[in-house]
Amino acid sequence: MSDPADPEFLSFYEPEPAANIHNLFIEDDHAYLVLAEPTNTDTDDDGERDLVRLYGDVGLEIVDISDPQNPTNAATWYLKEKLPDYAKAGVNPNHDVYVQDGLAYNAFWDAGVVVLDVSDPTSPEFVTQFGAAPQGDEEIQPWNVNEESFHEYYNEVFPFDRYYTRQGNAHYVRPSPDGNYTYVGAETFPQYVMNDPETSDYGGIEVFDTSDLSAVEQVGRIDPPDVEGFRTSHNFDVTDNRLHASWYEGGVRVYDVTDPANPEELGAYDPDGYSFWAAVYERGMTVGSAYGGGSAAGGGLVFLSNDRGKKQPPAFEGGEGSPDPQVESGEATD
Repeated sequence: MSDPADPEFLSFYEPEPAANIHNLFIEDDHAYLVLAEPTNTDTDDDGERDLVRLYGDVGLEIVDISDPQNPTNAATWYLKEKLPDYAKAGVNPNHDVYVQDGLAYNAFWDAGVVVLDVSDPTSPEFVTQFGAAPQGDEEIQPWNVNEESFHEYYNEVFPFDRYYTRQGNAHYVRPSPDGNYTYVGAETFPQYVMNDPETSDYGGIEVFDTSDLSAVEQVGRIDPPDVEGFRTSHNFDVTDNRLHASWYEGGVRVYDVTDPANPEELGAYDPDGYSFWAAVYERGMTVGSAYGGGSAAGGGLVFLSNDRGKKQPPAFEGGEGSPDPQVESGEATD
């Protein structure tokens, strides 16, 4: 990308065994790939394809990209290694990952958030799990590939009511910049399993106090907007005291999270005919990503600001600067 107008292909990386890489996060010389939807087909280790655990081999693959022309596997971590019951449950793909301060926050659907210590990317270690659904570790009948088609299994056995609705559905996770709080967005599809769902049936954004990872607790929640249409949480962005969120047909909304336990909506952009998949704060503006599949006008980007993108002091959004700012001085060195 040294010449953005003429990008050059360097290499391709694929996990072994192959897996659906739904999202990734790049930090320094490593790429963190979510192993989203691989299935475990040899459940008794006899070398034969037999009972299939949907999402049985989900996890996180860490790739060394220090040499972009030769990416190599640094480590692979599987949910089944530490939380086998959640891996057997068959409803817990790894959907997204965010890496900050040597910690990888993974959104494992009904298994909630799994935090890994990746300070050494070659040796990820389990730290904690929180926000799992009450039935997140309840095993479902595996698919016997020798006796039924996948279509039969998927339509007659798979628990759609459990997979599509609350509780659980950890879809996107993002820690606050200081790591003291973690925001977890749930994506739900209640319209697939019930008629005329209520706003409360859609997924919101839960707020967890993660200042002590050995004693995580939920302290707040941002409810979905009470509007017509498909209005579950999707991707969002977090700054020191603001949260920018997308809600499909619920638009793009900005919240004051100065007190994370009591988020307050500050503004919304929700035009007819649009569905939003992401919201990101950049250069003083909220950038909304319009989902083409749900927007009459098609996909694209919407740039939102009440001051034309002018940054306000201090360097982060809103709030007040220090009442007694200090400047440290010292001797210059080579």
